[in-house]
Amino acid sequence: MREALDACLPRIVWDSSGLRTRKAIQELFPAPLPHPAPRYADLTAAQQQLLGDLAGHRHAWLIRLSADRLRDLGLPHTQEALQSYIGTHGTA
Repeated sequence: MREALDACLPRIVWDSSGLRTRKAIQELFPAPLPHPAPRYADLTAAQQQLLGDLAGHRHAWLIRLSADRLRDLGLPHTQEALQSYIGTHGTA
């Protein structure tokens, strides 16, 4: 399962239906994060990659599609909030 997830992450940017993205969120964040959320640097590399890909995604609908799940997990749930969280606001 982990190999499939690792293979899927680089393709999040090409996820036309949101299915891969929702599955990756589910696998990488199986439970809500503590409040306040950990620093971005303290997340696993795979979690960082997923959130970074979402923050820089060219289609905002993908983030909107995943917003409820991200919010339930205690994660930023808009593209701007994700960019700020990972430290790329204004550069993505």
